[in-house]
Amino acid sequence: MFRPLFSKHEEAFWRTRLFAAFRTAFSCFLTGLVLEHGNINVKWVSFPIFAYVMAVTVVGESTFGKALEDTVAVLKGTILGIGMGTLVLHAVGTHRITLIVAMSCISLSSMVIVFPQRIPIVSKRVALAHSAILYLMASIKKAEMEAMRFSLQLAATTVAGAMCGMLAVLLPFPHLAISQVRSQLKLSTCVISERLRLMVDSFCGNDLTRASSLNLQARSLAQIGSSIDAAIIFKENDLMWEHPGFSEHFKYIMQGLKRLKQYLLGMELALASELNLELPRKFNYMMRDSLLPLTDWACLALRYGSQCGVKVSGHLQIIEDEGREALSLFSERLSNAASQDRANFNSDILKQDLEHVPIGKTIDHPIESLLLTKGAFHISAEAAFFLFNLERFVKETQAILHTSNAACLNRRRQGEISNCAEIHNITSCPTLHLPYELKSVCLKMDNQKLCKYCDNASCPSQEERHQKRFWWFQSKQGNRSKLLHSDLQTAVKISLAMGLAAFLGSWFQKSKGYWADIMLGLGFTGASTGSSFKVATQRAQGTVAGSIYGFLAIIATANFPLLRWILLIPWAILTSFLRETKTFGFSGLLE
Repeated sequence: MFRPLFSKHEEAFWRTRLFAAFRTAFSCFLTGLVLEHGNINVKWVSFPIFAYVMAVTVVGESTFGKALEDTVAVLKGTILGIGMGTLVLHAVGTHRITLIVAMSCISLSSMVIVFPQRIPIVSKRVALAHSAILYLMASIKKAEMEAMRFSLQLAATTVAGAMCGMLAVLLPFPHLAISQVRSQLKLSTCVISERLRLMVDSFCGNDLTRASSLNLQARSLAQIGSSIDAAIIFKENDLMWEHPGFSEHFKYIMQGLKRLKQYLLGMELALASELNLELPRKFNYMMRDSLLPLTDWACLALRYGSQCGVKVSGHLQIIEDEGREALSLFSERLSNAASQDRANFNSDILKQDLEHVPIGKTIDHPIESLLLTKGAFHISAEAAFFLFNLERFVKETQAILHTSNAACLNRRRQGEISNCAEIHNITSCPTLHLPYELKSVCLKMDNQKLCKYCDNASCPSQEERHQKRFWWFQSKQGNRSKLLHSDLQTAVKISLAMGLAAFLGSWFQKSKGYWADIMLGLGFTGASTGSSFKVATQRAQGTVAGSIYGFLAIIATANFPLLRWILLIPWAILTSFLRETKTFGFSGLLE
């Protein structure tokens, strides 16, 4: 069972890369068809290469939710960049646009585009590229350029490329984030279940060498689980675009899985410590008959409970009943062991062992009772901690299984609200104006205390509360001023870079000088992090590699133009792998 998990992980990686390559090539193919056959009767294409850039930008590694988000961002960037550029060209006049004026307009427009925080990064990239194209084309054509017509054609070309990219995500079958999350959750629960089985087998075994080997296998599986969890969290925003109401159930499942991994970590630490001490394992082997059924049930319940959006109500009651039986068997076996230990020793020894227990505290839990009695099983603190985490793991699995049903999820939400109300002395009252998360209750404070256990003497005075509030306000204002200063610094740097790129590009080749600004604008990554040279190097490497491959492809297919579309496939496959490397990274877009 240990080896197939690695093959599944590798299979998922290769499948993801090949699907991304196919969709990238398919988006370019669709864009070419639209530009070639849609521009016959009505001339609406003005900058066709930009449509391919937008198609690759949208499709990338995207699911449908991500593609939809990027398409909306492209539309926002098109409206921002072309709208601003068209207004400036009409106000100044295309016949007055020289290279110096174009550089000034590009610099000022770049600062206005980059400085706002709420504009998406994709919108900023598109707007920067559009402003550079409009101003530099106006400086080249001057009075011959029809500003309104060229702007509308550029906008139509951009939207066509973005729509082709989103269409490539949907055809021939939709690439949905919810499908990926379900498969990743299934793989994550498989890893968690296998870790649990390995650690329980290691705990119950008599052979220390085999137990150590099983524990090492469980620890290696934790690394695979971490990478899977990172992929699941990465798709969380895409889920909100595809299914806005699905995020709550997903949140409960992810919180439950996170707690399960914490319990697994506790079991792993306890097991490693016990194996290093080489303690007697008589008690561990005796618990084998109750631990194995409990482990099997936990794996089965985890498999059903983590199925997002899949109805399992038909088997839910049966699985819950089996879980209660397995947990009761586990508790019964612990109680029997504790009773047997008490019977082996006289009351004087037991009384001496219980001297440190606080007055009024009762020992009800079997694990605590076993630790306090030095009986024949010699249970260690490590073994007790392992069993404690295992019990918490099973109970959390019961909670995950319980929330797999929508009605149970609502009851759990109301239970959490009731617990919060009990702690903070809050009552619930029905109302009609409620937030989405709390459809059935509304929180209302009875008094102004923090909680019902606080008295008036412990409450801070009004002056102290005012000072704390004023300090918090000053701290918040200071953080905001730092953010504004950082954003302004980034905007100034980008504006200077865009103006300099316009000058150098036009000086090198006036008719194609806008490409320097396009590459710079599309490579914009947000706030400066000190890696400008690395990003510039990646951009240069991607541009050179893509140019060489394109030049060789054109020479090889000079007599067969249709073969150029076929040559897109191997290049798309190569770039899909290069996107995941540390050397190229985001430069795959520019290739």
